[in-house]
Amino acid sequence: MQRILLALAFLASVLLAVVALPRDKYEPIFHRFSRFSSCLCSTSPHLDPILSPDMQASIERYVVQVMTAHAHGEREFARKANGGRVAFQVTSGYHGLFSTRSNDPSIAIDDHGGAGECWTTPPLPAQLGIRLSHVIRPSFVSVEHFPPNDIGRTAQAPQNVTLWGVVDGKVNTELYQTFDAQHPPPDRRAPSIAKGLRWAPLASFVYDINSPRSFQTFPIAQQYVDIGMSFGVFAFEIYSNWGASVTCLHKVGIHGTLI
Repeated sequence: MQRILLALAFLASVLLAVVALPRDKYEPIFHRFSRFSSCLCSTSPHLDPILSPDMQASIERYVVQVMTAHAHGEREFARKANGGRVAFQVTSGYHGLFSTRSNDPSIAIDDHGGAGECWTTPPLPAQLGIRLSHVIRPSFVSVEHFPPNDIGRTAQAPQNVTLWGVVDGKVNTELYQTFDAQHPPPDRRAPSIAKGLRWAPLASFVYDINSPRSFQTFPIAQQYVDIGMSFGVFAFEIYSNWGASVTCLHKVGIHGTLI
């Protein structure tokens, strides 16, 4: 109980500092926070760590989300608590039901899942479809794996990933057609499970298992931000992992602004 109270007090002090800071000071304060929280996780033979690695990762994720939202007026929309739901028609491995909890892709958007839970994807390439409760202009995506010290599961992290968005509605279709006519065609036009929909490749990125941060963010391609397209249905398509026989998707997020 004392450890939990210390963690909550630490989180509260960081968040109070964040909302009081000018926006250009966020990155330095986050680096200082990250170093200090790592000290609290120290495995000294003389002292028990105040924060467990899982607790540190959860606090770090929350601080990043608060910083980003405060800096840009942006929210996270994919999580179940925020109205996001799995779009099963464009999700790998769905045939009407899931046999076990680990086969349920909603784990990846459920903040109430256990610290060690993840969606064990079908063989790659695999994709997770997400339907938001709002149409948004996305600005970045987030992926979280287990803390780097969880060595046995590090290689299960996704590596090469693309976020796709369904192009829907007259305005968005016209914007996309105009954009498409003025730019070279992308390497791929749609994810593996396309269902006849028109898709835009919004972001392609590599999740880095060598980063000290288990919670990582990746920007939407600037050309889609510039033309102001909006989306309500997305798909995370995973092409590879870091060498494991299975791929584990722990948590994902889609951040942006309401239109």
